[in-house]
Amino acid sequence: MKKRIVAAILCIMMMATPISLFAGCKKDDGSSDDNTPKYTATKEGLMDLEVSTYEADYDEDELYTITQSGMTFAPNHALPLDCVMVYPHFSQVESTVKTYMDNYEEYGYKEVGLMVALGRDQNSYYCNGSYDGEMHWDIVQSNISTVNDDGTNNYSGFTMHGTSKFVPYRGTERDTETYYVCPSLGFCDYLVDYISKGIDAGATTVCIEEPDYWTYTGYEKAFQEEWVEYYGEEWVPLDQYDKNVRFKYAELKAYIMTRAMDHISTTLKEKYKTICPDLKIYLCTHSNSNYSNWSISANNYDILALPNIDGLVLQAWSDTSSERFNLKGDINSHVYEYSYMEYIEGINYGRLFPDKQIFALNDPLADNESMRESDAASKIYAGNILAETINPLINAYECVWPDRYLWSDGWYKSIQESVYKMLNSMAKVDATLYSGTTGIASVISYNAVADGEGNTHGNSNLCIAALSCNLIASGVPVQVLTLEAIDNISYLDGIHTLILSYDHIKPTYNYAGYGDSETYRKKVIANDVINQ
Repeated sequence: MKKRIVAAILCIMMMATPISLFAGCKKDDGSSDDNTPKYTATKEGLMDLEVSTYEADYDEDELYTITQSGMTFAPNHALPLDCVMVYPHFSQVESTVKTYMDNYEEYGYKEVGLMVALGRDQNSYYCNGSYDGEMHWDIVQSNISTVNDDGTNNYSGFTMHGTSKFVPYRGTERDTETYYVCPSLGFCDYLVDYISKGIDAGATTVCIEEPDYWTYTGYEKAFQEEWVEYYGEEWVPLDQYDKNVRFKYAELKAYIMTRAMDHISTTLKEKYKTICPDLKIYLCTHSNSNYSNWSISANNYDILALPNIDGLVLQAWSDTSSERFNLKGDINSHVYEYSYMEYIEGINYGRLFPDKQIFALNDPLADNESMRESDAASKIYAGNILAETINPLINAYECVWPDRYLWSDGWYKSIQESVYKMLNSMAKVDATLYSGTTGIASVISYNAVADGEGNTHGNSNLCIAALSCNLIASGVPVQVLTLEAIDNISYLDGIHTLILSYDHIKPTYNYAGYGDSETYRKKVIANDVINQ
């Protein structure tokens, strides 16, 4: 009975309208002429209540709910969503996409798409020579030199995708582990070939995920060569206690990933401009708030700004939102506040690109096996869903992995089914937001890489979550902006207070020249701070 009550309350809570976010605001005795209750801000609410309305923006031809699957097709994998993106091995991509398309048609899916990782080589298919007959171990991200003093290879610092980040190269040329890579142009061409197989089989949506470059890597030969070409100087070994070196590493890693996405998307759009003119290519990525916690560099904003990238899937979910941080003196996981911070960061990546679609991811379970029991997982899931649906700027979602649904207990499956139904309708309904001011913003950057002592893991918990989530908990829907976009003056439209901390980020542009007009007077304050 208790579980049924929890399920009912969760579904009712998530279906409730109008949307409101006014914790920290106080109700007046009177009410307005239209019987809408008035609220005034308490000290914690910071500023007067704002009421914002949002009209439904639904297009029958657009995708609003997507999922991804690497499993063999089965009828119970067919969740009631718009699109499934398949994630097959290179040698299976054509047959797998075709099989999924044929089978999913009868379940009413709008389309079947393709997903592939940018920052790692699945099963070492490219690196171990299976693709072109040549070894490419020089591109694998490594945290130590890959050449010993005697000239022999040293692959013990290879960074592997999986639970353990340091499982070394297995000692055979045909190693089939999945390693993170520095995506050379040759590797990009391999991904173009991979994706082309899926498009030829019928996919018209492609999601390229996780442009992950670990902050502690950069000893691989490919990165050292990129350093010489980019900076015009000899490669410098990574010194975690030297912030300037770490910033240079982050800048180059961001450039490499952005170049890779540009090369892949431009090549594909040109190749299929006649055969598949409606081809859409999306970036799937974590928030920079999360990436800096997990010691990863990725320039999400500059990738989204590329002309051939059609949108972004913000990968914030159970694992990312369970980070522990200090909220009003309570050092713990604060899922709703952290989720809201991550999702609004993703929405604001598209602040200057209104025609690019932003999806927000949610996950009923987790990668972390300790959070996969349904009772525990459902509480985190509720916080994620609430943070998504309470924000009227979010109307498109990724509901990941049918296997997570299948692993859930029966009562928890029922909740997920209700959530899927609700999310399918979110873009069809108007919304009203009651909240504290929407004009306060904190700032993050892809180069949030280390604190003064050289610590990388958990850095943004101190520098971003602490700045943002205390306000979110008080009813203020803080905007999380990216430093890379502030060189465009209009990016700060509607923002009257900008919260910046230079303990963890570094400006990447010259922000001078905003002008003296009254329109931009408030932004000069930010400009002065940034250029100190």
